[in-house]
Amino acid sequence: FTGNYKYLIVAHLNINRLAILAAPPVGEIGDCAVVSTIQLADETKPHLVDVDVKSGAIYIAEIGAQQVQRFVPLS
Repeated sequence: FTGNYKYLIVAHLNINRLAILAAPPVGEIGDCAVVSTIQLADETKPHLVDVDVKSGAIYIAEIGAQQVQRFVPLS
């Protein structure tokens, strides 16, 4: 989840993509809706996802790449 709990970040390992979903309010049961996606390069396997709650940056660790990608939201 993002720091404000409004969005859920999902890593799709098999299709090299991140999905950003709008989540229902905390405590309510409801459906998520896809807000945006980030298509990663071929052979990129997103493995671990972390969100910096202060800056909103999303960090993606990749299997086998020994690196982390950082995505920063535009204001």
